[in-house]
Parts: sequence; structure tokens; C-alpha cells
Amino acid sequence: MFKKIKERLKKIPWIYSLNAFLKAGSNTRKTKKLYAYYKKKAVDLNLKYSESGAVKTVRDRLAGRGIKINLRAKEKMRIFWVGAHYAQDMSGTLQGLKKFGEVITFQNEEGGYGLLFPQTSKTKMNKLQVLESNSCNLLKQVIKAHQDKKLDLLTGQMWVDVLDVSRAEKEFGFKAKTSFEDGLKKTIEWYGGEQGAGRL
Repeated sequence: MFKKIKERLKKIPWIYSLNAFLKAGSNTRKTKKLYAYYKKKAVDLNLKYSESGAVKTVRDRLAGRGIKINLRAKEKMRIFWVGAHYAQDMSGTLQGLKKFGEVITFQNEEGGYGLLFPQTSKTKMNKLQVLESNSCNLLKQVIKAHQDKKLDLLTGQMWVDVLDVSRAEKEFGFKAKTSFEDGLKKTIEWYGGEQGAGRL
């Protein structure tokens, strides 16, 4: 019932605008508070950050492992984005990605933007049907986009309860060598080794 009331209120322009204004103000205050916190933390830990320094550090570390990276020119990439909520993604993520090139967005089986969820499915799909639908459609769309012209990046909000990437692994012969948990641990260890333990 609350959801229905909320949807009706969103259709009243001045309420929608007021809500957006209040949310933007709240987010701005939170961002400023977070920025101040990390700025103080950086001063306390004597950390200095520069964008060019970070890129050089990553390049040097990869070169030390025999990995050479060839950067694509900005605005020349082809990116496949798997979203979940159009308005939310358009408020920043998609605009940011478009600065790097062409962005292709995932379309669900029902013809809408982004992943299907049981609660948003117009055809009242259950969880298993949604998982099947999203997984099949993602595979088809990525293959088609890649055949048209090589994709440089596949990214997005990959919710494990509504998307199974094992089919893509079989199709492309790709298997992640590092689990999320191991990757996080290695990231923390790497950062700790570079900047001092416990600073992440």
C-alpha cells in the first residue's frame, strides 16, 4: 500500500521536485561530512594523493608482474552496463560512463531498462524465472554487442540472486581466478604494503 501511495505522489510534479530538492540537499550534506572525515584522516596519516601518482603506481606494479597495459583513449571505449534502476543510474553513473565512450545498456525480457526483479516483473515472474530471464538475456546481448564491435568493459550492478554469470563463463571460456573475498583480502594487503598496515 505504501508503495502505491509513493508512486502516486511521484506523479505530482511539485511533490516530486520538492522530494528531489530535499534528497539532493541531504546527499550534499552527507558528502561534505564524509569528505571532511577522510580529509582529516589523510592529514592524520600523512597521506598525499595525486591522480597521476596513482596511475603510475598501478602501472609500475603491473609492469613488475610482466603485465603491460594499453590504455584506450578517453571517449573511445565501448562499455556494456547492467543497471537496475534507470532514474538512479541516469543521475550519475551513466553520465560518467558516457565520458569514456559508447555505453550499451542491458534491456530486460519485458522490454524495460535493467535487471528484472521478482517484485518489479510485470508478468509476475518468480525468483528462478527472473534469474533465468536475466542470465539468458545478458548472454545474448553481450554476444551481440561484442560481435558488432569489440567491447572494452562489462560492468554494472550484478545482483547474484537475479543473475547467473556461469553461462557467460562457459560461452567465453572465462573463469574468475579470484573470488570476491580473496580479491578484497589481496587489495587490503596490497594497500597495506604500500601505505602502511590498517590504512584501508
